[in-house]
Amino acid sequence: MLLLIASASLAATVNVGNGQSLYQACLDADDGDTIVVDTGRSLQGGAEDNCLLDQRSNITLKSSGSASVVGGLFVQDSQDIVLENLKATGTIIPYYFGTVTLLDNDRVTIKNVEISGRSDWDVYRLYGINVSELKIDGLNATGMPAGEVFVYLFTDGSVGSTNLELGGLQATGQGARVELQLSSNVSADIDDLVLDGGQGDLGGCLYSTGAEVSLKDPILTGCSANLGGAAYLESGSLNIRGGLLQSNEAVSGGGAYVGSAGELHLADDVQVLGNLASSGSAVYIDRGRLSANGAFVVDNASVPWSGGPPTSGAIEAFEPDLLDLRATRFCGNSVTGDKGGVGSVLTLRGAGASAPSLSFSELRNNLGGEAVLFIDDHDLVKLQNLSVIGNDAETLIRTNGPFLLDSSLMSDAAVGHDYAGTPGTGYNYWFQVDDPAPMGSVHGQDFQSDVDPGFAADVDTSDCFSPLLLSSTSPLIDQGNPTKALDADGSFRDIGAWPFGTDPVSYTHLRAHETEADL
Repeated sequence: MLLLIASASLAATVNVGNGQSLYQACLDADDGDTIVVDTGRSLQGGAEDNCLLDQRSNITLKSSGSASVVGGLFVQDSQDIVLENLKATGTIIPYYFGTVTLLDNDRVTIKNVEISGRSDWDVYRLYGINVSELKIDGLNATGMPAGEVFVYLFTDGSVGSTNLELGGLQATGQGARVELQLSSNVSADIDDLVLDGGQGDLGGCLYSTGAEVSLKDPILTGCSANLGGAAYLESGSLNIRGGLLQSNEAVSGGGAYVGSAGELHLADDVQVLGNLASSGSAVYIDRGRLSANGAFVVDNASVPWSGGPPTSGAIEAFEPDLLDLRATRFCGNSVTGDKGGVGSVLTLRGAGASAPSLSFSELRNNLGGEAVLFIDDHDLVKLQNLSVIGNDAETLIRTNGPFLLDSSLMSDAAVGHDYAGTPGTGYNYWFQVDDPAPMGSVHGQDFQSDVDPGFAADVDTSDCFSPLLLSSTSPLIDQGNPTKALDADGSFRDIGAWPFGTDPVSYTHLRAHETEADL
């Protein structure tokens, strides 16, 4: 019997020690090899510290222990590449690419890589073009100067439908910024993104266009831009679930700016906290789409900018295609300067494609503005199941169009109730208001009383993060609009943001699935 044995190249481990060329080791490695850089290896200087992998497959470059110092990393037309536990300090090709460059690759994984330095010509720390199935688990840079960009990713549609899984990206300094210019067939899931101090014209921390991008528990702080202090969304969608957008500033959109082809969704108790802008201190929408289900919009301030007065409060929307805010707490937001034409919580200008809706939400302790809600030139606005207390604007709502105010609690002694439009049928509760007949007369089943709304004993009305839950003896229970969807216990709807006996976290998710007809 003749036995034939096929020979094959066996995967090898290539060790790169002190005094040895990393560049040569990467050049000589075969597909399937693992290149191990000794932790004690000193930089040789020049090209010898760089690694270039071109048209390669299944290669791993990693440290022998704690992070090994290398120069620049360049991967092109390759697949199944792993870069692990490295400290990259400089570029591989001057005047063009980043310290770590990925061009036209399939399945690249980056684990625990620090980009600690750059050559004089580097702009980007991580530069990726048309990379499919990119996975990152730990990438960081600190003290980045102005003019740099932490991460830049681009696809032009030549890459098939793909998902980018990016986790543990962290950067500080004026260059702490992520730019995503991705085609519509790409999605990106980004967990635990931490950026502090980034600066840019469009988006101080994050710029995104084209793709469906999801951020889970991001921390975007101290960033600044002309538009979108923390984030600028030009097109595509941006879903922010949990996390924090804090102490960012911009001319428009201190927290985020949404362009006409963009859709922003805020959920899972994300906090938009302490941001500054002249218009839209929390979010500015320019004909785009904004939805929220479970968000804190707290202590944002609209301030004069370049000598001009503020034009809105926390949210400003110009002809929004969608504005649907549910289970959101607006608290402690403020407007300084001229109050004319400004809402401390919402300024809405112009009609969009659908009726804006604000429901199951708190509007409390917001300061300044001509109104808490200033609505100009819109066909219909739906305001349902709100808890409105402690605001000091001149009026609750100022509008020149029709609106529906339903199943809501108003408890602002200093707030008037002027309007130019027509309110819908009510079932609202007015507690200790100055105006003896809210809205000029009591509409529908509205009622007015000096009986306390009956919040639960542990509610702290001065604490923005203490939900306005009802006690078992509250006069608001079962007094909401009986034609609307029942509360979770099967009874008629309660008045205010939180039905009696519901948990704010689970209730947020419950209301997310209600249809517009239910509201």
